[in-house]
Amino acid sequence: MRRLIFFASLALFAASSAVAQQCTSSDTTVTCFRKYNPLAAATAQSVATTNTGTPTATTLATATALRDFLSFFSAGVDAGTVIENGTSVTLDWNFPFPFVEDNDKVKVQSVFNDPSLAADIQTPLGSNATNAKSTLTNFDDISTLISYDPVNQRLGRSIAPHIKLFEALNPTAASLFAVFAQTLFTNKAALPQNFDQNTPFSAITDATLQQTIITQLETAAAAQKNAVAVSASLTKALTQLLNNQPQAYVGGIYHYRNELVGPDEFSVKGTFEVSPKSLNRFLKNNADVCSKAVTGIADANATTCANRMVSFAAVDDPSAQPSASDRLAFAIEYTQTKSESVDLTKFSVVPPNTPVLRPGTHSITYSLTYGHPITSAKIKDARVDVAVNYDNVSNDPTMKDRFVASLTFSQKISDTMTLPISITYANHTQYLPQTDRRMGVHFGISYKIPNNSGQ
Repeated sequence: MRRLIFFASLALFAASSAVAQQCTSSDTTVTCFRKYNPLAAATAQSVATTNTGTPTATTLATATALRDFLSFFSAGVDAGTVIENGTSVTLDWNFPFPFVEDNDKVKVQSVFNDPSLAADIQTPLGSNATNAKSTLTNFDDISTLISYDPVNQRLGRSIAPHIKLFEALNPTAASLFAVFAQTLFTNKAALPQNFDQNTPFSAITDATLQQTIITQLETAAAAQKNAVAVSASLTKALTQLLNNQPQAYVGGIYHYRNELVGPDEFSVKGTFEVSPKSLNRFLKNNADVCSKAVTGIADANATTCANRMVSFAAVDDPSAQPSASDRLAFAIEYTQTKSESVDLTKFSVVPPNTPVLRPGTHSITYSLTYGHPITSAKIKDARVDVAVNYDNVSNDPTMKDRFVASLTFSQKISDTMTLPISITYANHTQYLPQTDRRMGVHFGISYKIPNNSGQ
């Protein structure tokens, strides 16, 4: 029965896809052609499956200069989600934030962790540790995060703010219509006057002729090998320039803990990424023709804009071009830990083992990451990222300022999976004396959560 349901669903999906691609009477020559040569959809898919290394908000060992910010958190772009595993429950919401762009959202996430006793009180508690542990509940270790990464025409790797431009650049202008009119319109006299590439097929009142014209155009559009080749170059150019768009991210975390679990902690982090060959830069340098292409002023403007874009991205051979250029990211994070005095007398602990004093601390972490994509005859969809971190820790004699550097190679193995391998050096681990050194090798598999928003 499960197999039957699966294959029935697969057949239904295939049928619906086929229907979606067919042209209707409300289509024009241009919109009908785009269904068979969907430049914007192909670009969006290419951007979504670009190798962005291993997106992680905290682990420098697999840092990357090209990030999917929303992949830092659990899935759920348009609605809240609940994720439960053996040690935590995650609640995830997305709230409208229309103060910058109409469709912007702020992500709020709360993680309810299974609480455990802090290391600094286990020794004083001794045999009373089990009794202390029994007093803890699932509300004694909660982390709440609020994050925002703007997506608009200036920031973010989303096709949505540029959809009109991408549609305008599709090779469907007068040249295609001219060929179509000359070779396929066997009964031009029956067509309405001034019928052109922007006229809907519904203007043809003869139902038989209308269907004939639609069928002929569907056949021609599917066979447009030259247009498909042009689209491949444009898709690669648009993908690269979108991936090179600057990105900004800001997020804050408040970690509430019962004093038996540990001190409360607050942190805020901001990240900004840039690349030299961005869509912003291209549009600024070519506003004279590209802005006219969007508004439909002369088909030649769209052709010129498309040709300039391919040249700007240097896409001579699409298969040999990376999906992103060199990229630089800078991040700064501030963390503050609350000071407190933990009284253990109610668990039969007597002085001098109680109270347990915890000094308040704060630290500032600076991060700089440089990434370079690798594309050659033998290696494709790979990238190398070099990252350095410096932790400036204050008010805690048990911790030292810390420098960490990493070199990460990430190889894309599927649309959603990446294999990262990194070498990391730290001048000392977080709680060890400054004389200690650590060199480590890290590897694993990163899974990218798909973005179901279609952007």
